[in-house]
Amino acid sequence: MPVSLFRLNKQSWGEQLIEYLNKNSTVKPINVYNTMRHSKQYGLMYYKLDNHWNKKGAFFAANEVLKRINRDIPTVNILSYSNFIVKDSISRGGNIASMLSNTQLFTDSIFELTPKNGFKSADYQKVGYAVVPGFPYPWEYEFVREIPNSNKPKILIISDSFGGNFYPYISESFSRSVKIFDS
Repeated sequence: MPVSLFRLNKQSWGEQLIEYLNKNSTVKPINVYNTMRHSKQYGLMYYKLDNHWNKKGAFFAANEVLKRINRDIPTVNILSYSNFIVKDSISRGGNIASMLSNTQLFTDSIFELTPKNGFKSADYQKVGYAVVPGFPYPWEYEFVREIPNSNKPKILIISDSFGGNFYPYISESFSRSVKIFDS
């Protein structure tokens, strides 16, 4: 946010929720806020014209999750940013621009992060889980990726729309990854 805007609270809503859960629940969330702030040295972590993190932001968030899982399951790899090639391009659109009916007026930076040796995980046949009735994006409901001949653990991810950019990086550390985009 620009410095001309004054924050009413020092913590975002997400940080307030994390603090609440840590104090009042057995659910222990993974806090990616500090990681995202520290990672700004690598460029934008969110799209300017969309309310989601971009692929750089998703990479650093996924890596924070992998670090937490690695504490319990050491065979889960933590990714290294230096092992990825970053390409950027310019795009028009984004959901915020769409809400303003100005998809052609503004441009945004689009980043692609690709492992230097290519992705180990590849798209795999879907199980065919039933889509929730009325779900607005049935084509995005289920994704499956596998690393052939891997003995790493498997993971099931239930995500919201932030999971799309997050998923390819997480799936690099598991033999089979299933992502459900749930409403």
